[in-house]
Amino acid sequence: MILLSQLKERLTAGRQPNKLLARHLANKEKKMKHIEDDNQKALFDWAAHIPELRWMHAIPNGGRRNAAEGARLKRQGVKSGVWDIHLPVVTYDYPGLYIELKAGKNKLTENQSEFGIHLKQQGYAHHVCYSWADAKDKILRYLDK
Repeated sequence: MILLSQLKERLTAGRQPNKLLARHLANKEKKMKHIEDDNQKALFDWAAHIPELRWMHAIPNGGRRNAAEGARLKRQGVKSGVWDIHLPVVTYDYPGLYIELKAGKNKLTENQSEFGIHLKQQGYAHHVCYSWADAKDKILRYLDK
């Protein structure tokens, strides 16, 4: 976290405040993304030992890309707002489970919220989780284990 004294010091060194703020926010976003990534890795490490989770998979829709890469992925069907993880296992109550992992105080984007509404309308189980342990608990409850 940048202290006010550090910010003043940097400003007097000739740096523009909007660049400092942008850099600070970008670093904070990277840290949150790393937390989400680490949680997802931990969840899949745990899931690797459970036969019922063999087909659970990540949906890599997030992340920043250059315009050409973004356009290429969009043409291939990548959609903004689709949640992070899908478990295609049917239970008595649901046709499958989706999980969106978040870090800190992050909330769903507008597109992710719309996708959550779609999941509810289609009868899917879906949860927003803030740790891999929370996601693990939701998966075990979903599988009734």
